[in-house]
Amino acid sequence: MVDNSEKYVLQFPVQDGSQIKDNGRAYFESQVREIAAKKGCELIGINNVKLDFLRGRWTVTGTAILEKLKATG
Repeated sequence: MVDNSEKYVLQFPVQDGSQIKDNGRAYFESQVREIAAKKGCELIGINNVKLDFLRGRWTVTGTAILEKLKATG
C-alpha cells in the first residue's frame, strides 16, 4: 500500500474574535480546505491545533494531513 498523504504544519492570522471560539479549530480547518482545493488535494485530517498570541496578534497553528487526489478514468 502506498501512503499518498502529506503533513503540513500551517499557521494563519486570526482576523476577528469569532474565529477563536473553538480555539481556532473550525477556522484552521476552513483555511486548510481552501489550500487543499488549490493544490488538488483532499483534507483527511487535522491535529495539534492551537491558538497563540504571537507578536501582538492571535494566530492559529496546526498540522494538516492532505491526500493527493487520484486520477480517474
